[in-house]
Amino acid sequence: MATLTEVFKNPTRQNQAYGTWNSSDNSVSYTVIEWWIIRYDVSDGILPQPVDAMTAAGLPIPSGIYPLGIGATQFVCKEVRPQVTDSPNVFECQVEYVREPGQLSGTGDSFTIDKHAVTTTQPAYYDKDNVAIKNSANQTFDPQPVQTLYDSEFEINFTINGIFSDATMEACRGFVNSDTVSFNTHGLVRTYSPRQLLFVDGGVVQTTTNGQTKSSVKMVFRSRIDTYITKILNQGYCVLNSSGNPVNAKDDNYDYLNSQIMLDSSGHKLPSGGTPVFLTFKIEKETALQPLVNSIPVT
Repeated sequence: MATLTEVFKNPTRQNQAYGTWNSSDNSVSYTVIEWWIIRYDVSDGILPQPVDAMTAAGLPIPSGIYPLGIGATQFVCKEVRPQVTDSPNVFECQVEYVREPGQLSGTGDSFTIDKHAVTTTQPAYYDKDNVAIKNSANQTFDPQPVQTLYDSEFEINFTINGIFSDATMEACRGFVNSDTVSFNTHGLVRTYSPRQLLFVDGGVVQTTTNGQTKSSVKMVFRSRIDTYITKILNQGYCVLNSSGNPVNAKDDNYDYLNSQIMLDSSGHKLPSGGTPVFLTFKIEKETALQPLVNSIPVT
């Protein structure tokens, strides 16, 4: 896949906006069109495809909710249409937003934020001063001491007049943020760097009374200051041979091992007294969470 380098609104294009009147009920729906530029690095010879541009990180997501124009009126992204340009590494994407009558017409009866802490435990390999936790023989402990992480969890509940689409919540559930996310709503003012925020769960309950639809929405987020990155001690029963293939490790007497040994960063046995190596993994998948946050009423 080609390497994405830039995603931005086309400064040479002017947004288009228009309304459509429905004579049967005297209602008006609104449409906004934006143009975005998607640029790739093709120095490796791999050319991007239209489907790549449609899903480029930073581009509005279909069914996502976005504040547009004066007063940050909320619109739903209806469609993203990539178009080829004269440059093989550049696409221009036409993004269409819609706002139907009665859709997201402001807050309804309530808005609550429940903030609390949740605990998660994991093996501790470093102390507060970033000193490796190991014994006097420079070995890790078995079992390793446990660290308790106190993550901040906040549950947001609100009611809006109209239909709230849960498509964005469905797409984001269980994902961490791929880019910076900011909250500024009802006293909740926070900014999170990439991989600091996890969307845990969410749901919508819709009720209609006398023709008026209301949506009760719940969103649960969890934040971790140290980011959602898992550290694992580099150890195993095998080492890499001179050909780069894994083979069973042996002790100093050339006997096969009954327990794992620590490895260096090259996959070989860690020398006695060597500093333990920890591998880092980004296990939780990433996505852009700002469109989901933007769907929360500001006032």
